[in-house]
Amino acid sequence: WFQEATGKTPPRWKQAIAIWLAFFPVSLAFQWLAGPFLVHLPLLPKVMFSTLALTPLMVFLFIPLSMRLLGPWLRGETTLLEQLERRLHQRRA
Repeated sequence: WFQEATGKTPPRWKQAIAIWLAFFPVSLAFQWLAGPFLVHLPLLPKVMFSTLALTPLMVFLFIPLSMRLLGPWLRGETTLLEQLERRLHQRRA
């Protein structure tokens, strides 16, 4: 996800933030929607079901989306705040 054609990769801390920004809202939504159905299951099946459901979503949809949206920040072209301000401004226009 992170390696460019030049072979450069962003710092690990930026990679961690980009993944967390993708994973947190998806995981929160999953727990909100599926949590009531899973509450009575033991821990192992609950975790197995949630990871089986979320891993493909993260790998094929949300992490690539995060990389595309945060690309300039990951490459050091803008700050995260500038990137977010630009996105907010684009939505208002």
